[in-house]
Formats: sequence, C-alpha cells, structure tokens
Amino acid sequence: GPRSSASTAMAWRGSDYNNPGGKKGSSPRNSGMTSTTHNPYGKLPVEEPEEEDFIQKQIKISRRQMDEQDADLGVLADSVSRLGMHALEIGTEIETQNKMLNELDEDMDDAVSGLDLVTSKTKELIKKSGGTKWFLVILFLTLLLLVLTALVIYT
Repeated sequence: GPRSSASTAMAWRGSDYNNPGGKKGSSPRNSGMTSTTHNPYGKLPVEEPEEEDFIQKQIKISRRQMDEQDADLGVLADSVSRLGMHALEIGTEIETQNKMLNELDEDMDDAVSGLDLVTSKTKELIKKSGGTKWFLVILFLTLLLLVLTALVIYT
C-alpha cells in the first residue's frame, strides 16, 4: 500500500541513502555534525538537531541513572558484606555458648549423679541404723545436747 509521509521519512533516515559511498564514518551522524544536511537525492534532511539533542539528553540521563544505580549497588554491597561479617561473628559466639552450655550440662549431670549417690547412701544408712524412728531420736538428742550446752554457757 502507499506509505504516509512520516513512514517514508523514517524509511529514508534509516536507509543507506544517508551514506551513498557505503563508507563507515562518512555520514553526518558519525562525523558529530549537528547541522541539518540533505542526502544526495534531496528528498529529506538527514538529521534534525532537536532529535539529536533529545537522544543525547536521553543518553546522558540513562548514564546518570546507571551511575547512581552503581553507587547504590556499591553501598548495598558494603552493607551486605558488613551483615555477613556480623552473621559470622554471631555464629562464632553461638558456637562458643553452645560449648559452654554443653559443659554446664555435663557438670549438672555429674552433680545430679553425685546427689543421687549421697541420697541413696543416706537412705541405706537410715535403714541400717534402725529406720526413721532411730534417726529422729538421734536428731532430737543432738538438739537437746545443743540446748543444754547453751544453757550451761549462758548461766
């Protein structure tokens, strides 16, 4: 079908008609020129300064945004690195405290075993000495002895 003038202009701008000799670097776009030049066939201008300014502005904005993102990523990388170091320190501290808890648990097991041994020996001693009634008699006589001793000393 027939092309509109806008699509024809785009076709001319994007074609090799801008570079009739086929040599790279010889087009006005590559030479850095910002003035409007015409292609050799005289149909349309090759470049429009407003378009190039807009493109250059967009490129600068994109580069600035990428630089800002790179700086932000650097800050983020530093934060993640510090966080990793803190995690390692916390892990080391947890290992140390786990060892201490294990040692405490072993000491408590030893103490409970010792207490169980003393309790069982005391029970055996009470049984051998005549049971609980003799134990209470001995305890009562010991307390009586202490009270009488205190009375003799204070009178």
